[in-house]
Amino acid sequence: MKFAIISDIHYGEGEELGKINPETRLNTRLEDIHKAFNTYVDYVTNEENGIDIAVIAGDIYKSRKPSSTQKRLFTRALLRILKANKKREIPRKVIVFPGNHDLQLAEDAHTISDLSEVISIYDENLTVVDDPTHFLLGEQDEVLLVTIPYLYRQKLNLGNNEQVVQYYKQAIDRSLAVGARAKVKILIGHQTAEGASLLEYKDINSFNEIVIPKEMLGQLDAAFFGHIHKYQVLNEANPLIVNQGNPVTLTFGEVEEKGFVVYDTESKRHKRVLIASTPFVKIKIDSSQSAVDATTLIVKELTSRLSELTGSIVKIFATIKEEDLPLRTAEIKVLLQDVQFYAGIEKTIIRKERARSKEVTKFASPNAILIAVAKAKKLSAEDAEEYLQLGMEIVAKTVVELGNEK
Repeated sequence: MKFAIISDIHYGEGEELGKINPETRLNTRLEDIHKAFNTYVDYVTNEENGIDIAVIAGDIYKSRKPSSTQKRLFTRALLRILKANKKREIPRKVIVFPGNHDLQLAEDAHTISDLSEVISIYDENLTVVDDPTHFLLGEQDEVLLVTIPYLYRQKLNLGNNEQVVQYYKQAIDRSLAVGARAKVKILIGHQTAEGASLLEYKDINSFNEIVIPKEMLGQLDAAFFGHIHKYQVLNEANPLIVNQGNPVTLTFGEVEEKGFVVYDTESKRHKRVLIASTPFVKIKIDSSQSAVDATTLIVKELTSRLSELTGSIVKIFATIKEEDLPLRTAEIKVLLQDVQFYAGIEKTIIRKERARSKEVTKFASPNAILIAVAKAKKLSAEDAEEYLQLGMEIVAKTVVELGNEK
């Protein structure tokens, strides 16, 4: 039996890094995400791949209130799996459950974000899961699948994250008891597993995350988790623990290969299926120690990489000297005409050190401070006199204004 597992699709995410396609009237980032999900659907429905179970493990949308366009795109793609089932003697099972982005916070709201279209599709092979549950699969119930949607502790009426972990443990133990005779036991959830790391951060404990400890998964053959967008194998075997990552790059903080995973219950092994998408390109420039100005360095780097940048989403990260400002942005933009989207320049400015006069202290008189500044500016005697006169007039006016305020 083969599972195809995808999560963190995030319809609607990152549209600030896209533009409207005049032909489709869709944001180019929405098109990227939809293309990625359709790549998954194509793989699932291709009979050569032998997929029996398709699991969409949370975070379908960016928002708990997705647009009608986002809902329509997702539902149409999902329907392709269900329609393909009509040609099969044994239909594929499709399981959908919520992640933290899909979860409605109102007590009387449905758990999954606005999946009314999906829920209204009558198909016995589609299951929308709201709570931790399990499935016994195969002709002789030889495979146990445990599904654990993301659940906020507030909705569970629990006081802290440790109690939520205990809640999950009890749910897993109940499922394992029911499927004790199953030959293969799998868990798929939308949580953070112990040992997982973010792309841009190393310490997951710095976030208020509900972390699933490895020992809780000890009776399973494999566990797959969504939520963290970085693909990583957290445990090689007994059990295999995988964070499958997401199918398309959404921000410059998660630039890496993207895709979904396939798990084979016979071999008890998984593989990753990569999805091609619009590339994100970071241009890093450091002119802080260079005699050449920052704009010239940026233009040189862009010119050498023009073929790579075509059709990409590009952002420049520049460490520059204060004297290099302002950048000659017109020269830079000319070279980026063929990118899909230019996300601008993130600047780190190295300020020029300024020597401070020893004469300028909080105890110095205004006149003494003005004289020191005039010396530092190397003003002529005539200019210095005018500077001192104007300065003292401003000081006097300020003193009067402060007195009036009192």
